[in-house]
Amino acid sequence: DGSQHELGAGIDLGLSRRLGGNWELGSAGRAGVVRYQQDELEVLDVSRYLGSLALTRTGIGARNGRAGLVALFGTDDAEDDSSPYSNDRLGARLFGGWQLGTGSSLYLEAAYLETDFDDSPGFFGEDRVDDQWTVALSTDYRDWPARGYSLLPTLRFTSTNSTVSLYEYDRFEIGVYLRRTKR
Repeated sequence: DGSQHELGAGIDLGLSRRLGGNWELGSAGRAGVVRYQQDELEVLDVSRYLGSLALTRTGIGARNGRAGLVALFGTDDAEDDSSPYSNDRLGARLFGGWQLGTGSSLYLEAAYLETDFDDSPGFFGEDRVDDQWTVALSTDYRDWPARGYSLLPTLRFTSTNSTVSLYEYDRFEIGVYLRRTKR
């Protein structure tokens, strides 16, 4: 309808540290709020807290590969005590990337996320738990179509299962991103 429905704000903090020559340990945190403008949507208002811990290995093989594992965790705390949208989430992401040539790279990713919603009052009389699987493949062509630009074609498939069938879906995405970098 063209109206603004949702406002969100957050603050992010990330830290990383090299462990030896080719290992890196990283962590990130985010605290924020999600607020809806219409009174009938206030049940969706939450304070959101997210975090991650990552271990990455770089410089793998002749193609300068990179691989890593990320643990994800978080919670949404609903502002309305009667809201069923408070939840806890836990997940993991496995990723890898390799140089294809001097100006191109290939990236692969697989991820899992479980979101466990508070049981009371529930969704349509059901205790809601969502399980989400995502796989993605993308390439990065640097300095194409011109110097300072990158072309990034991406394929992504997401499958979400839920104990409440209304929230189940499969989504296939095809995207092409053009990024400009100042050097």
